[in-house]
Amino acid sequence: MDRSRSLVTHACFEDELLEAILAVCWWDRNLEKITCNPNAVRGVNLDTLKRAA
Repeated sequence: MDRSRSLVTHACFEDELLEAILAVCWWDRNLEKITCNPNAVRGVNLDTLKRAA
């Protein structure tokens, strides 16, 4: 795990989950994709978020 991440984040989430969230990078998508898929962005299912890419 990258040591630049905060200890709080690391304490709250498993390394595997953090890596999966970072791999999706929804915050780097264009605004149109984000606004067309709000349920995927605010949901708790990473697979749904990946499919919305």
